[in-house]
Amino acid sequence: MTIDEVLHHFKSEYKVCQLLGIGRQNFTYWKKKGYITYMQQLELEKLSGGVLKANIKDLYDRYSNHSVRTKQGLNKRKEIAND
Repeated sequence: MTIDEVLHHFKSEYKVCQLLGIGRQNFTYWKKKGYITYMQQLELEKLSGGVLKANIKDLYDRYSNHSVRTKQGLNKRKEIAND
């Protein structure tokens, strides 16, 4: 999922931050980096009722400098797939 998709669905940065219980600086950080962390994508997928889809493969393919949480999300996805 992209930042633009999130904004289109939820209509404002403020609403996204309020729903996730995060500060506006987090949203600014997403925009600066150009992506939303996978763990936050999972939460946004739930909050959107499945309209928005978390996409770890896209994140992994586009960014080589992953945060620890993104790597954890990738490993979690692999575990789920192997079960």
